[in-house]
Amino acid sequence: MEYSIRKTYGRAPRPNLSQWPNAMTTLVMCAVSLLLAYYYSVGYPLATGSDATPLWRLLAALTTDRTAAGIAGIAILILTALMLQRLNLHLNIIRHKTKLPFLLFFALGSMNLDFMPFSPAAVAMLFFLPALFELFRSDEFLESTRAFNAAAMIAIGSLIWIHVLWFIPVYWYGMYKFKLLRPRNLLATVLGLLTVYWILFGWCFWHHDYTALTVPLQRLTAVSLSLPQNFMHDFRWISVTGLYVLLLIIVVYIRYHGLVSSLRTRQTLSFLLTVATYAFALLLLRDRSPAAGFLYFFYMPVSLILACFFSGIHGVMAFLLYYAGLASLFLFALTQVWFL
Repeated sequence: MEYSIRKTYGRAPRPNLSQWPNAMTTLVMCAVSLLLAYYYSVGYPLATGSDATPLWRLLAALTTDRTAAGIAGIAILILTALMLQRLNLHLNIIRHKTKLPFLLFFALGSMNLDFMPFSPAAVAMLFFLPALFELFRSDEFLESTRAFNAAAMIAIGSLIWIHVLWFIPVYWYGMYKFKLLRPRNLLATVLGLLTVYWILFGWCFWHHDYTALTVPLQRLTAVSLSLPQNFMHDFRWISVTGLYVLLLIIVVYIRYHGLVSSLRTRQTLSFLLTVATYAFALLLLRDRSPAAGFLYFFYMPVSLILACFFSGIHGVMAFLLYYAGLASLFLFALTQVWFL
């Protein structure tokens, strides 16, 4: 009597971009870019232009060692990427465990040598992200004390990079978007900003020197409404513009291919696109170089949206797209080294 034995096999898990082989490949390419920046002393000594805040000048003056500056820059980049990874838990746009928010921001930040070893915008973002934590972890109610603390954190960051104050309207829009904007919260954010600058005014009054207050604020209000010169002949501007166009296409793909489902997730995705658009517009209208701090802030929503996209697609196409983008970033880093 013959017996037929039927074996059943469980479906093997599909490989995804968040697995360790892909993560290690990304980190190795990032490490090579960072080592190139260190070897050629890119960005060292730290730049202190005429619009630099006194706190940034003090920080640059204390960073007198190239190795210390490089280690501090890597530490700031890793900490920022980890904060974005944590922020993803509150955003809830990616439903499963993933390392992509960390990997994508770390790749974007480390393969643009204009950010090396670190910039005032990078330090200011360490204060801006906790304010976003307060926004996204709130569920239909934001206490006025937390709104005050969030605005105070942004104001403290502005003491290092004054232009972070331009993102206050976006923060208010986020409060409105998620139905958290109430008169008390709006007043609390204004008071949070004024408290920090009232303390700064007292410090200036005590030392009879108001340049720490007047010079950054003058730079903040200096608006240029003309596009950069030689826009179509600058590879950096073309690459940034191409990334923004790609971002628009990806958002449309995410919305119309069912990668997001809940209303909250769609609202979050829309808000991130608004932040990216706002930062891109400031990048065009405020500074003459895409290496400005607005580009660093532009990378923050970009990395989260790209992480959402790559977390929702699988197969060979996902790997091809990911590594094509990674290779482009690496070639961009090599190009920057070549023209040093």
